[in-house]
Amino acid sequence: MHMTSVTAAAAPAATGAELVVPPLPPRLPNDASQEEKAAREAIMKERRRIQKAINEQKRGKRDRSEREQLSGAQHRKQAEAEAKRADANRRRQSVSQHRRAAREKKRPRLGESFGSIRQREEQRLLGNSFVFEDQRVRVCEGVACGPSCKTAGQCGTVLRRAELCVQEKGGSVSSLKLSSAGFAQIEGPQHFHTVQLDDVSTPVMLSPYHVQPWPAIGQEVGWMPSEPQDIATVKYFHNTQDPDFDVDDPEDNSYYVLSRPFYALPAHVEVVAPVGGRVRVGSWVRLREPHPEADPDDGAWGFREPPPAVAAEMLSSVGRTELTPADVERLMSTPQMAVASAHVLVVKSICEDCGQCLELEDTFYASHRDLTPLIPGWEQREPCRFHCTYDHQYFVWFDCAADEKIVAPNITFSNVSSSPDPVVHGAQQVIRKVVHYNGTDTLTNVTATLSQYWKVLGKWVRFLKIDTDVCKEHAGACPFAPGDAHALTTHHPPLHWGTPYGWYRSKQVFTNTLTGERLGCLDERFEYCKDSNSCKKDSSA
Repeated sequence: MHMTSVTAAAAPAATGAELVVPPLPPRLPNDASQEEKAAREAIMKERRRIQKAINEQKRGKRDRSEREQLSGAQHRKQAEAEAKRADANRRRQSVSQHRRAAREKKRPRLGESFGSIRQREEQRLLGNSFVFEDQRVRVCEGVACGPSCKTAGQCGTVLRRAELCVQEKGGSVSSLKLSSAGFAQIEGPQHFHTVQLDDVSTPVMLSPYHVQPWPAIGQEVGWMPSEPQDIATVKYFHNTQDPDFDVDDPEDNSYYVLSRPFYALPAHVEVVAPVGGRVRVGSWVRLREPHPEADPDDGAWGFREPPPAVAAEMLSSVGRTELTPADVERLMSTPQMAVASAHVLVVKSICEDCGQCLELEDTFYASHRDLTPLIPGWEQREPCRFHCTYDHQYFVWFDCAADEKIVAPNITFSNVSSSPDPVVHGAQQVIRKVVHYNGTDTLTNVTATLSQYWKVLGKWVRFLKIDTDVCKEHAGACPFAPGDAHALTTHHPPLHWGTPYGWYRSKQVFTNTLTGERLGCLDERFEYCKDSNSCKKDSSA
């Protein structure tokens, strides 16, 4: 075996002689002994030490003679000055951003018309009181328009909208100044709406703060004069210039886009486009027999629809086949849909519990002439009158008497609904239900034990349990005589700002307060979202 001899170099004498780095020892073979490896490591360590000493000699001593050492007080003054400069910079930046925002507000966006800017600014000034020309309104505060002219509560049509914004030279747009209360300062006649009231022969001038849209956006109204219990929700106002109508009469332009929930079985629908496509959440579908409202002659629920080729072209412009609420609004604004007064049926959700229930959202046009206020007792309408039974476990509610082992419940429920659906941030929730009493003795005291749950990671977590007096909470609910059916309505204020979004559940066990007998059970469920576009219905709730 070949051996390489390595001898550790002696350390240089500490005499002030010039330091010399020892030569690099030869590389050892793989089979070198531990002694040879240790000797080579000692030489390498000495090389590094001498090299470091040489580097220190070459660097020399640092000259700190002119370096100023600050005292503690000087450090504090310097820090205060830097803080003041930073604060001044922040103020200048804030003022600059404010001025930039003011300039952007006055400067029209690239390609944006004055009409678009005016609409945006007036919507900001008026909020929910903003209206379009030809839109229907109701007077919420009377004004003096003559000795026998009483306008409070009357309805009419806006002939000319108040001008709260003007276009100045250079293209900038300015709006009216605001009062200390935050309202626009109404001064000249151009700042008033011109409204033709139904019971007044001549148009009247009304402040934009004295009228409100009717129907309002989000309002529930009747839309079928022949079936007053058919309820729909107003989505937005839509001006139409259908040549079939008398455009000289502004009331004929007062059309609204409505929506309502609709139910069907998978066999009742087919996809509009692409033809033969699979029914999914968001699919645009049409009704087919044997659904009760499918029209065999028109083949499309008795309502006009665009031909498959036109529908495919419209979906191509949207860019997808699963439609969102914004996509439906774009479809409804197309000329083909407006002229045809078409209905758009979109699959909102598919029940996974039974696999045989589709919840559809029907979006359609309706003239204000067909819209009516809700009739008394409208809460008792059948929400799913085609095939869904009352005890069907579907999103909103189901009878939980069996879960609570109530063998023969004396209280049952029907027509349970939650509005709005889904519940969105800042909205007031209204829960309606009809309570049926099937007992033999009259009830004078009823207690409902409420257990509130929140769904976390697929599990229901109870966060509240409380007893409520049904008779005190609902005036006129008691007594319950045998065979009685009472419609109860509960108004909940907007949820706290810190309430997490998601699915919520309220289990209510009704008990005879005097005897302790459990009478029935109701399980209500709803979804709470930031807005309607962010909600995703989950039938597994």
